[in-house]
Amino acid sequence: AARRFRQVLRSYPEHTARLHTMIRLCDTLIKMNRFDEAAAVYERVLDERSEAVLDEAAENHIQELGRQLSKAEPRATQRSCINTSDPSCEPLISSEP
Repeated sequence: AARRFRQVLRSYPEHTARLHTMIRLCDTLIKMNRFDEAAAVYERVLDERSEAVLDEAAENHIQELGRQLSKAEPRATQRSCINTSDPSCEPLISSEP
């Protein structure tokens, strides 16, 4: 699922559901114990949230993701694809056009 969410975010950077897709990606990464990557996506969610109008359920979901990330133990964190030249890793969300 994470791969598909990243693909959607790369393919449709201006889509109106971008923020919701990022929230789902973050949730998926947490469930995969990829906390470093989830934290990076969560930061992007927080940055982009200020420009969006979200319903109460989405706001609650964002808050719950933050709680889950704050409880994540560093030793449970799996290898992150951030700042690696490993070709098997998929990059997070690209900020390039």
